[in-house]
Amino acid sequence: MKKLEKMYQQIANNEIEVIMERTRKMLGMAPEEYTVAKMNDTLGKCVNGKITINPELMQYKKEIIEYVVIHEFCHLKYKTHSKKFNELIEENIKYYKKYETISKQINF
Repeated sequence: MKKLEKMYQQIANNEIEVIMERTRKMLGMAPEEYTVAKMNDTLGKCVNGKITINPELMQYKKEIIEYVVIHEFCHLKYKTHSKKFNELIEENIKYYKKYETISKQINF
């Protein structure tokens, strides 16, 4: 693991834990498990109640990090990007469309 990757991993382990706990309290739900692991094609994912967050997310502003975490939490309730899914995100992030657009522009 490169030094920079190691640094992002360490920062992510600490920061994501805080954001996950805050999001759990805000949304009143929690994943069965979460991990911080390098992924080549996404910043976060939710599969079978488990959330994985890419440590490279630490390169971005706090609002983007929080958006990705909340986005994945919303997948605990809604598997697809349905209207209800988007409504749940919008209830919790005022400018979610802005953050969604930014997160989609991130290249891997």
